[in-house]
Amino acid sequence: MRRERNDFIKELVSGKITIPKEVDVKETGWKIMINRITDGGSVAHMNAVYGFYGIENAYEAKEEEKERIEKEFAEISQEKQMLILLTWTAEPYEATDYYGHYEKRMKCLRDFYRLLQQMGFSFRSLEELKILNGTHELYTQETEDEH
Repeated sequence: MRRERNDFIKELVSGKITIPKEVDVKETGWKIMINRITDGGSVAHMNAVYGFYGIENAYEAKEEEKERIEKEFAEISQEKQMLILLTWTAEPYEATDYYGHYEKRMKCLRDFYRLLQQMGFSFRSLEELKILNGTHELYTQETEDEH
């Protein structure tokens, strides 16, 4: 799902897909970022940008490559910058808690997918949607004793 999401955003960033004028990426993206911060997450930093452009370990990357990416990132619109940052910010560290229950922090990721769907993104399967919504059979169901 992450790879499909990133591929879609790469097409948006490259201009192959146009962000519809009626979609307010800045306002919606800002709300997702604030919600993520208030639920204990953090807003992504340059490592998220490097990762989006294919550098998994910024410490091992060549300075020229990092500078090229930073320049390229600085030259794209704020909407596209926000989409790149949200690829990392909106996703919680884990989709489940310690007991295998659906992680409530997935709300930010669901909101991000809703934003992407307004721009034309679609899921390849119902299974992906169930994972995102917490209805997939792989999640452990809470019992009365756990409350």
